[in-house]
Amino acid sequence: MTVEALKPDMTVEERAGWFGYCHEASLAEIVFMVENMSESCWDEIRSTNCIKTKREYLVEMLRGNNAIYCRSHDNEPRILGGIVSESPGVGTIWAISTDKATIKDWIFTTRGLNLLITSAFSNGWHRVQAFSLAHRPKSHRWLTGKRINMKQEAVLSGYFKDGFDVLLFSVLKGEYNG
Repeated sequence: MTVEALKPDMTVEERAGWFGYCHEASLAEIVFMVENMSESCWDEIRSTNCIKTKREYLVEMLRGNNAIYCRSHDNEPRILGGIVSESPGVGTIWAISTDKATIKDWIFTTRGLNLLITSAFSNGWHRVQAFSLAHRPKSHRWLTGKRINMKQEAVLSGYFKDGFDVLLFSVLKGEYNG
């Protein structure tokens, strides 16, 4: 799914602004990011998915109904993020990063994810959510910050395969002010 598919009525100026922040990820960038993601990202993915290898994760990512975008700096991918359709009208945002990702990279990624959320809501979706391991407070601050503005909705005790607690964050269409 491309940003054009999420929001086909996007103007040329809006599209140029979007691609100034991030761009649709190429297969090479997706492979690079999966192979070079930070250990904390890989730990979370292994804990929250039924996969054992990065290759399995790559196959699952490419198989899903994902809109995948990349933030690069100096022609090197730093952050990969997107939104995946979980069920009718519901999407889950996600992001992985390398150890080289900077605060500036995250700011631009946040802007890009906000466009995806806005586009999803304008195309009839009613809920966007995110999961995060309970022991990753930096992720929680990012999700609940003023730019993404999600609310912590639940603690899922021992929810994933490693027995870790997971926090569920969400924003509903009528609550979103991105």
